[in-house]
Amino acid sequence: MKMRYYEGHETVYQRMQEKGCHSWDEYLGQAAGFDAFCLKSFLEDALLKSAFSDAHPLALEVGCGTGPVCCFLAGKGFRVEGMDISPTAIIIAEREARARGLKVTYSVGDVCRDDLEPQKYDLVVDGHCLHCIISGKDRRKALSGIRNAIRPGGYFWMDGMMANAATTFGETGILDQEGVLWVRIQKPGQFDLEKQIDGATYVASRRIYREPRLFEAELQEAGFTVVWSEIKHSGCKGEPGSFRAICKVDKAKIEPGASPESATPHP
Repeated sequence: MKMRYYEGHETVYQRMQEKGCHSWDEYLGQAAGFDAFCLKSFLEDALLKSAFSDAHPLALEVGCGTGPVCCFLAGKGFRVEGMDISPTAIIIAEREARARGLKVTYSVGDVCRDDLEPQKYDLVVDGHCLHCIISGKDRRKALSGIRNAIRPGGYFWMDGMMANAATTFGETGILDQEGVLWVRIQKPGQFDLEKQIDGATYVASRRIYREPRLFEAELQEAGFTVVWSEIKHSGCKGEPGSFRAICKVDKAKIEPGASPESATPHP
């Protein structure tokens, strides 16, 4: 059976474990260690811009990886759960939380297929998960599930990769006009979302929009109110930037039992 296009992350986490790396950012050389993760500055800003009524809000990170975001939130007094599709990532995450004396509840799960408990969380954080979800159907399912899992008045913090005219993806990556990044692979037939380009096989890897309005429209269509957003430009030439947003779920936009297919589709 073919793997889903995003299930290749498990192989990367296995390699990461073999190399003794503690986080995705460390593995890619983007951070010095587990606690110096790339999303840290965004989370610090988002904490200042958000207001929680509970002294110990309940947070969920989707796409938690090895857990640096979860550990950061737990250290700030949140009750934290983390979910990732990679079993190896969850094993590492549990180990890292224990090493820091932090209580985080982790689980293996697929936000495109698994249902989240409705109106449970004060905060859901996108741990660089959504830009790994390509198809419109999958993105609608994920965003609808996240929205319905947040309590009225709760928050959704997201950070997604964003391209511009100068962004490059090396010799093995092609960003098409719909914002899908295709990455060349050696063995065809492994994944459910592959295509041939100039005789080579590529798998869909990222959804990377070029315009912030596309992010905002998608979030609004899913039932979120975007209360703050910014474009974060990369300091390195050719590297993608990111779109960052703080969203809220208003009482009027919570629709118990709403179908994930009710949102306007994206390509």
